[in-house]
Amino acid sequence: MTENLKIASIDMNHINQDRKNERICACSGTTIGQIERLVEKGVVDLEGISQATGACSGCGACDTDILALLAEHPALVSRHE
Repeated sequence: MTENLKIASIDMNHINQDRKNERICACSGTTIGQIERLVEKGVVDLEGISQATGACSGCGACDTDILALLAEHPALVSRHE
């Protein structure tokens, strides 16, 4: 039983790391992890994220994806607003 929990934990860590490395902006190569780190530092709007990463400054297709990502972290976003 304990071994199964360890395996599940390792698999979740791997999935979480893969998600952080996932590109959210094809134009700039910005990853989900980069945006999450910016949010943790208080950058919580598209303009700030764009200035820091170059995301949202090309084709604009990532705008809604980034807004959705920000919505996943309401506690962090509201703490910095």
